[in-house]
Amino acid sequence: MAYENKAQQFEPADQSIQDDIAQAIHDDENLSAVADDIRVLLQNGEIILEGEVLTPEQSDLAVNTATAFIIPEHVVNRLEVKPF
Repeated sequence: MAYENKAQQFEPADQSIQDDIAQAIHDDENLSAVADDIRVLLQNGEIILEGEVLTPEQSDLAVNTATAFIIPEHVVNRLEVKPF
């Protein structure tokens, strides 16, 4: 039997997780000032956070928000901290 890598497939559940994470980031009052600058991408079964935040704490919070939906090993943090 051939091994099938599910992480390489794009499935509706993956899109749903991506949408849920993006919505949770927008809904978080501690991220509201930068939510529009955070992109939540789905690539090869991983969630990638890209964009700019104002503090390291906001970066950590965005990652923690994502890990509420998917295991931490599948979250890639590419957020840049760019204070005012």
